Parts: sequence; structure tokens; C-alpha cells
Amino acid sequence: MGWYFTHNSTREQIIKEQTANFNDKDSKYNTRDTYITIVCLKKCYKGASFAGTLWKVMEVTHRRKSDDSITKVERYIGCDLLRYSNYENSHAWGYKDMDESMGPTVVNCPLSYLEMVPQSDSEYAEGWRERVREHHRIRQEKLKAKRAKAKGIYSPAPYFL
Repeated sequence: MGWYFTHNSTREQIIKEQTANFNDKDSKYNTRDTYITIVCLKKCYKGASFAGTLWKVMEVTHRRKSDDSITKVERYIGCDLLRYSNYENSHAWGYKDMDESMGPTVVNCPLSYLEMVPQSDSEYAEGWRERVREHHRIRQEKLKAKRAKAKGIYSPAPYFL
């Protein structure tokens, strides 16, 4: 659960690698009678220029090699922390990948991602989902209050004779 950095990499390259489709059907390392495919259904980056979070919904499909029939389909929410480092002039972007079952501390995951993925059995995921919903509720309340205040400030003053 450490950080992985790639020398002279960009944030865009890391995002592309972390959301790339995967298929191990013809891999010489896969000696099982099944294989998996992984597809990124949705992704977004939330953060600043030098650090942020890559949110992604990944779908893992398990298939039989003999007839390509599907045996199981799973979805999960991925949370990859991204950051830039210039340690010893390496100009590298790195990532720390995790998923909701690990109960990440970051809570700015889009709410639509929660709807796309069934609730995990992990006790950490349940608490994390509650914190994500609370984050969005508080954010909406603040936005509503800000709009109401702005509406009051910018509304024309009554004209008195």
C-alpha cells in the first residue's frame, strides 16, 4: 500500500494507465480455465495541479476460456491518490491505489458512482459511503446558502421617493 512513481511521467499518463482496459485471456501467465476482463466505466480527476484523486468505476468480468461465458461480474469504486514529485529532479507523478473496501479518507467521490456500484460487504466501505453522502449534503447546504446570500446582495434595492 505504498506509492508508485514513474520517472518523467505526467498526470495524464498515470490516469490513462490506471483506467486502461485489461484482458488476460491470452496471457501466458494465466494457466486457469477462466480469465478476466476489466473495463473502466466512468472516471474523473478531482484536485489541483500537483495533487488530487482519480475516481473510477471499474467492472471486472470473469469468463470461461472454453466458451467465453460469463461466470461473474463485479464492480468497484477505485480511489487513486495522485501527486507530483520532483525528488532529485525526477519530475514524476505517482499514485497510491485503493478501493472503497479500504475506507479511504477522501470523500469527494461523485454520488453517481455510489449508485453504479452495489454496496460492498466491507465495514469500511459502509462508513465511507456514509461520509461521502454527508460531504455532499453539507456541500449542497453551503452552496444553497451562498446562492441565497448572493441573491439578497445583488437584488435591486427598492426605490424610494
